[in-house]
Amino acid sequence: MSDLFSLEDGAYGKSILNNSEIKMFFNLEEENLRVLEKHLNISEKEKVEINSLRRGESVIFVGKEHILAKIESADFEKEIIIGGEKN
Repeated sequence: MSDLFSLEDGAYGKSILNNSEIKMFFNLEEENLRVLEKHLNISEKEKVEINSLRRGESVIFVGKEHILAKIESADFEKEIIIGGEKN
Protein backbone atom coordinates (compact mmCIF):
# COMPACT_ATOMS: atom_id res chain seq x y z
CA MET A 1 0.00 0.00 0.00
CA SER A 2 2.66 2.48 0.94
CA ASP A 3 4.37 1.98 -2.44
CA LEU A 4 1.16 2.84 -4.30
CA PHE A 5 0.76 6.06 -2.35
CA SER A 6 4.40 7.13 -2.22
CA LEU A 7 4.52 9.11 -5.50
CA GLU A 8 2.86 12.43 -6.24
CA ASP A 9 1.03 12.62 -2.91
CA GLY A 10 -0.69 9.28 -3.51
CA ALA A 11 -2.22 10.13 -6.89
CA TYR A 12 -1.50 6.67 -8.34
CA GLY A 13 -2.83 4.78 -5.34
CA LYS A 14 -5.96 6.93 -5.19
CA SER A 15 -6.64 6.28 -8.87
CA ILE A 16 -6.26 2.54 -8.44
CA LEU A 17 -8.56 2.40 -5.41
CA ASN A 18 -11.13 4.76 -6.87
CA ASN A 19 -11.33 2.78 -10.11
CA SER A 20 -11.73 -0.57 -8.36
CA GLU A 21 -15.29 -1.49 -7.48
CA ILE A 22 -14.11 -4.56 -5.59
CA LYS A 23 -11.15 -4.23 -3.24
CA MET A 24 -9.50 -7.19 -1.52
CA PHE A 25 -7.18 -6.75 1.45
CA PHE A 26 -5.07 -9.30 3.22
CA ASN A 27 -3.27 -8.74 6.53
CA LEU A 28 -1.35 -5.44 6.39
CA GLU A 29 1.41 -4.07 8.56
CA GLU A 30 0.65 -1.01 10.68
CA GLU A 31 2.29 1.48 8.28
CA ASN A 32 0.19 0.20 5.38
CA LEU A 33 -2.95 0.26 7.52
CA ARG A 34 -2.36 3.96 8.25
CA VAL A 35 -2.02 4.66 4.52
CA LEU A 36 -5.20 2.70 3.80
CA GLU A 37 -7.06 4.49 6.59
CA LYS A 38 -6.01 7.88 5.26
CA HIS A 39 -7.06 7.25 1.67
CA LEU A 40 -9.99 4.86 2.03
CA ASN A 41 -11.53 6.17 5.25
CA ILE A 42 -11.74 2.80 6.96
CA SER A 43 -12.99 2.65 10.54
CA GLU A 44 -11.00 1.57 13.57
CA LYS A 45 -13.00 -1.70 13.59
CA GLU A 46 -12.04 -2.35 9.96
CA LYS A 47 -8.38 -1.65 10.77
CA VAL A 48 -8.50 -4.22 13.56
CA GLU A 49 -10.21 -6.75 11.27
CA ILE A 50 -7.59 -6.32 8.54
CA ASN A 51 -4.72 -6.40 11.04
CA SER A 52 -6.00 -9.63 12.60
CA LEU A 53 -6.43 -11.58 9.36
CA ARG A 54 -4.61 -14.90 9.23
CA ARG A 55 -3.04 -16.69 6.28
CA GLY A 56 -5.68 -17.32 3.64
CA GLU A 57 -8.15 -14.76 5.01
CA SER A 58 -9.18 -11.54 3.33
CA VAL A 59 -11.62 -8.68 3.69
CA ILE A 60 -13.37 -7.84 0.45
CA PHE A 61 -14.91 -4.38 0.05
CA VAL A 62 -17.78 -4.34 -2.44
CA GLY A 63 -19.30 -0.89 -2.34
CA LYS A 64 -20.24 -0.31 1.29
CA GLU A 65 -20.38 -4.03 2.06
CA HIS A 66 -17.39 -5.71 3.68
CA ILE A 67 -17.09 -9.47 3.45
CA LEU A 68 -14.66 -11.70 5.34
CA ALA A 69 -13.43 -14.45 3.02
CA LYS A 70 -11.29 -17.52 3.51
CA ILE A 71 -9.28 -18.51 0.47
CA GLU A 72 -8.31 -22.14 0.11
CA SER A 73 -6.30 -23.70 -2.66
CA ALA A 74 -7.65 -26.58 -4.70
CA ASP A 75 -5.88 -29.95 -4.59
CA PHE A 76 -4.15 -29.35 -7.95
CA GLU A 77 -2.88 -25.97 -6.69
CA LYS A 78 -1.50 -27.61 -3.56
CA GLU A 79 0.31 -30.14 -5.77
CA ILE A 80 1.90 -27.31 -7.76
CA ILE A 81 2.96 -25.51 -4.58
CA ILE A 82 4.57 -28.53 -2.95
CA GLY A 83 6.13 -29.68 -6.23
CA GLY A 84 4.30 -32.97 -6.51
CA GLU A 85 5.64 -34.29 -3.21
CA LYS A 86 3.60 -37.10 -1.74
CA ASN A 87 2.65 -37.26 1.94
